[in-house]
Amino acid sequence: MDNFSAGEAGGIFAGVVALLALLGKGVAYLLNVHEERTQRRSAKLDEWEQSLVRREKEMREATEGRLAAVERQVRELDRAYSLVVGVTHIMVDDLIVMNPRSAALSLVLSRIREAYPLTEDMPAELVNLAARLSTGNEEIEP
Repeated sequence: MDNFSAGEAGGIFAGVVALLALLGKGVAYLLNVHEERTQRRSAKLDEWEQSLVRREKEMREATEGRLAAVERQVRELDRAYSLVVGVTHIMVDDLIVMNPRSAALSLVLSRIREAYPLTEDMPAELVNLAARLSTGNEEIEP
């Protein structure tokens, strides 16, 4: 065994080279698999991020649309409220002149107090109206 022939040495050398080539290819394969996995994961994350951005945009647009509708409705209700309070003042003024002890005046006052049990929550126009109505039996001047 001490004497290797040139063929045996060449065979051993070829075997070692083949083994190293195999190991190199194996390492390259493992690195390639890791690279592909990383790319797939990155692609999935990019797709997920785009989906989140799209959904966030859709939700923001829907929320802004609902907010605009609520703001429009609040403006409409504010106009209607102002109209009703103004008309109520006119009607109460006329009723006070015609019949200061009218049951309708007491009814208006009780409805205002039902709607706003705490005076602090009552709008200023209604506080003024309620004060005028609560004088009750006295002669009220508009």
